[in-house]
Amino acid sequence: MASRRILAILCALACVLPAIESFTSSELTFDAGELGLVKGSGAKTTKTGRPYVQFLGIPYAQPLTKNTRFQPPTEKSLPLASPGRTFSATRKPACCPQPTSNILCAFNQKEDCLGMNIYTPQVQNSDGSFDKLLPVIVFIHGGAFYLGSGDGYGGARLLERDVVLVNFNYRLGPLGFFNLNTAEAPGNAAMYDMVMALNFVKKHISHFGGDPERITIAGQSAGSVSVTHLMASPLTRDKNLFSGAIGMSGSALLKWGTVSQEESVGASLQIARALGCTSNDLSAVASCMRGKTTSAIIKKLEDYQSNEKHEGRLGFAPAAPSIQSNPPAGVVPFMDESPEAIFERHAEAKVPLIMGSTRHDGSFVLGVVYNQFIKYNGLQNNASFIKNQLVNKCLSALGVDDPAISEALAVAYLGEARNSGSLAPMLPGLNDLHTVFYFKDASFKTLNLHAQVQPKSYWYEFDFKGKNSVYSVMVNTNGNPVQGGITHGDDLTYLFNVPLMSLTNDQEQAVSDRLVNYWANFAATGNPNVDEAGRSSGQSGWLSYNQGAPHYASINTEDSFLPVHPETCWNGASQELY
Repeated sequence: MASRRILAILCALACVLPAIESFTSSELTFDAGELGLVKGSGAKTTKTGRPYVQFLGIPYAQPLTKNTRFQPPTEKSLPLASPGRTFSATRKPACCPQPTSNILCAFNQKEDCLGMNIYTPQVQNSDGSFDKLLPVIVFIHGGAFYLGSGDGYGGARLLERDVVLVNFNYRLGPLGFFNLNTAEAPGNAAMYDMVMALNFVKKHISHFGGDPERITIAGQSAGSVSVTHLMASPLTRDKNLFSGAIGMSGSALLKWGTVSQEESVGASLQIARALGCTSNDLSAVASCMRGKTTSAIIKKLEDYQSNEKHEGRLGFAPAAPSIQSNPPAGVVPFMDESPEAIFERHAEAKVPLIMGSTRHDGSFVLGVVYNQFIKYNGLQNNASFIKNQLVNKCLSALGVDDPAISEALAVAYLGEARNSGSLAPMLPGLNDLHTVFYFKDASFKTLNLHAQVQPKSYWYEFDFKGKNSVYSVMVNTNGNPVQGGITHGDDLTYLFNVPLMSLTNDQEQAVSDRLVNYWANFAATGNPNVDEAGRSSGQSGWLSYNQGAPHYASINTEDSFLPVHPETCWNGASQELY
């Protein structure tokens, strides 16, 4: 028995890449096949200093210009550099145009922004081969489809494990979703960007040590919405572009995750009219919009969203994936029907799936609602409004307009506090209400439907409260009574080196280690508990979910694996914050 254990350990060690202190200059240049010679730069992981190579700013599509604005991208011509020259992939790609409130992108953004970053822990052999091809994680950044960039989610934590990580930029705001339902502006340009990026990865990732047959798409918030869209889209679901999916706090089944063609076109025309593009000829409108600066377009989006929030609405329609239910001639739709209908009839990509949410995911939404609607309109002490209208207003933003349903939800989540006329006793219930209906409910429904056809379907709740939180980054907390708790995006800190959110103690590092292991194991095997060598990551009780045998993982100081339906733990979770 002892000799068998020793043999198993030796076999496991043989499957781990050898330890390397650093890479030489020549090792940083890869022969990437059709891409040509590509030079990266060296980096090291945060915890152990494990070296890896990062290739930054690889263009995955032809350059974007005003003339191609709003249209699907076109395939990148190759090689990346002139024949005989080496492409230098040592600078981050420019961010796609977005509000300058995102300080990380305030001074480095331009319209030609479709760049990709690849992080790999191994270098090529002399003949351009690799000792082994590693599982790939393609991470899609969040930011409500109008903020963010891929390079904020690099390899400093995940590359402690033998995985190849990819992230990329996609068009944002109206530049990514402007929709006239014409060939010039068919909508969903950002989603076509994602399809192009996945095809690029599938075709070329083996030159960076990645296994094209083991590609897991992952994302958070809008990135998670995108993951489920890609599972459902006719452009990707049957194309073998990915073998697994991870969705963190978002689904295409959410109200803000998918809008109708009519909503998308209507909001796009509002943006156009605000910019003076008022012709009844849609071709003229498209031409007019192509003549506007990106900063002018982004400014009108900000104005639109501010006005919507001041009215208690979401303001997502100009920057959200849409259903192209009646596409113009020559346009192949990214999404031609409701994603919910696709999941309900089980037509999505039937790949292993992890989905989950943070404990108080919606606290930041409630924080924004307080600042931008309640406080802005001077309603924080208006007892009549708080008692009779506030809950209905919040639910109406999510499409719940039936008074009977609103009252039932108010009773379930707020109890007698709903009749108090005071905001303070209502905050815990409102926090849970926003968490469930902005994130958890539709995300869990997605997993539940998928689990009916894919047994490797897993749900998690991120329940760990660390020292740092992104809540104060997303919400102006001055005079705001909403408590963030474990808010939207706090789990990202433990997978990536998020700026200003470093890990502060051994307990946080242990949570990070386990989360990294779950994700890396899943990318390798479709099972978060074991890696490709059959090794457990320490805690191996995370069973898959199905309606008849419910089960989920609670990620915390010590992870718990609970044989219950996760929604039984949602209502009342925010009482601990107040």
